Amino acid sequence: MIKTGLGKRILGHLFILFMSCAFAVAMEDEKPDTASGLTILETLMCREMVNNEPVGVSDVFPIDTKELICFNRISGADGDTEIIHNWYFNESLVSSITLPVKTGNWRTYSLKVLPAEAVGDWKVEILTKDGRFLQKIYFLVN
Repeated sequence: MIKTGLGKRILGHLFILFMSCAFAVAMEDEKPDTASGLTILETLMCREMVNNEPVGVSDVFPIDTKELICFNRISGADGDTEIIHNWYFNESLVSSITLPVKTGNWRTYSLKVLPAEAVGDWKVEILTKDGRFLQKIYFLVN
């Protein structure tokens, strides 16, 4: 048992260092695909779209939120293609939505109606049409 203040600080620093290394290793597996030519310029979670602009942008949403939108601004498409929004609740896939990308500078979004029991950790993974990773966004409903 560590009783000194110095010992507790050292233990705290070691824990932070360990967590930082674990996070860095996890992120290495999630590098965006570059072969598709697609680049995600912007990803936002919001409550609504008004005049094609995201409104109510946040990463934490209240428990009474009925629906959420995952918005993307994308560049680099060479002709018509698609992206996929995979919505996860507490690490379980709950919805997969395919969205068109029609030009080299494109904006698109998917909407998810939230069930009443949707309190917790959420994420949306953005993939190419053939399943290669582009980006991920995390958010919380509480």
